[in-house]
Amino acid sequence: MSNINIIKIHKVIIINILCIFLSAPLLVQSQTYFTTVEMRHNFPKNWQLRFRPAAFSFPNNGFRTEVIFGKVFNPHWKVFSYTQLDFFRVKHQTGLRVDYTKTFLKNKLTAQAQLRAFVGLSKGTKFEGILISDLHYKIVPKFALGARNFTLESPEGTKSIKIKRSYLGPSAWYYHSKKNTFLTYYGPNLMKKESFLFMFVWFVTI
Repeated sequence: MSNINIIKIHKVIIINILCIFLSAPLLVQSQTYFTTVEMRHNFPKNWQLRFRPAAFSFPNNGFRTEVIFGKVFNPHWKVFSYTQLDFFRVKHQTGLRVDYTKTFLKNKLTAQAQLRAFVGLSKGTKFEGILISDLHYKIVPKFALGARNFTLESPEGTKSIKIKRSYLGPSAWYYHSKKNTFLTYYGPNLMKKESFLFMFVWFVTI
């Protein structure tokens, strides 16, 4: 990773902090708010490292660090190991992430599905299964609109399958360049109508 520009990393961290303050007005309408910058680095033979140094989630205190490492097998399939370390809530977990992507209509319409399965590394951290699905359409080459679903499943009591949260709402993708994209998402919780989620994620390859 000797070709990584240290200055660029500093800029990424600064942008991550700015995102929190610039998006603060959305906290008024959102019970849950999530923002992070994901730095990516490509290795030979399609191996890839993704690192989220500070993933902020409100109203939870503090932030967590995420390390994602895996392989891009082809344009459709990606498989990663996924580790989350939250030293503030003492909630550490690791697991597997599988991504599937399919494009239609000359690559203008994109359907994506992401399945995560976590096991706890810290005391009291239960198994979690997460399904994220996206459908978005490129209005212009650098901008796409669509919808996103985020569903969290974790056992509760005697129930081995218990859906805790399932958000569904509009999403917007902006392709700043071939190496930079970010996603915004805001939607209601289908399990609790008065609960809303806002997400801001910026992806940058270094």
